[in-house]
Amino acid sequence: MAVDGKELDVMCDSVKQSREQYMQNFFESFSSTDPSRYFSLSEDGLDLKFVWSKEIKNGIKIVLGSFRLQRAQDTLKFVGEFTFKFVAGCTGLLTCLQDTKKENEILRSLAEVSTKRYKELVSEMEDKETVLLSKFSAVLNEKKRTIDSLKRYPQCMSYDNGNAPDTPLMHSTAVFEQDADDLIPPKSRKLSSSMVVRSFRK
Repeated sequence: MAVDGKELDVMCDSVKQSREQYMQNFFESFSSTDPSRYFSLSEDGLDLKFVWSKEIKNGIKIVLGSFRLQRAQDTLKFVGEFTFKFVAGCTGLLTCLQDTKKENEILRSLAEVSTKRYKELVSEMEDKETVLLSKFSAVLNEKKRTIDSLKRYPQCMSYDNGNAPDTPLMHSTAVFEQDADDLIPPKSRKLSSSMVVRSFRK
């Protein structure tokens, strides 16, 4: 099929469209479901005549384009050109497919590395929490043993005015509360200190 520039301009002018708009409408019409668009082929000697038309009213059509499909003079040459274009198109698609696969492999690798690193960070945080809790427990147990030993210390003092001086037990309790506060987050210090004091009173 061969159409020179002059013929194309005549067809564009007949429907008052630019070349770009005319060609776009032409290619879109092949896949259009609009029943008003028609394509017809008819023999004209050794050639085939292709007519692109549109029905604007019942029985009234306007011709949007007319082309001649010329018979190939050298069939082997035509098949060779077609095969070459087909192979070139397939090669381009294969290259695009390979590039897409490479990108997918890179993304998959990054996802695996990110997941592995995340698990390592979670494990490290759990280990640090375990170590901190162990240290806190050891310090707490040591303080409790100290308090228990001080509780057994005999208190034989009498008070005339009813106000008790700063005894070793009270001083140790205050020091213990201060040390415990250093190991507990600020939001939990008040609650934890009151719980420790209640446990000592029991």
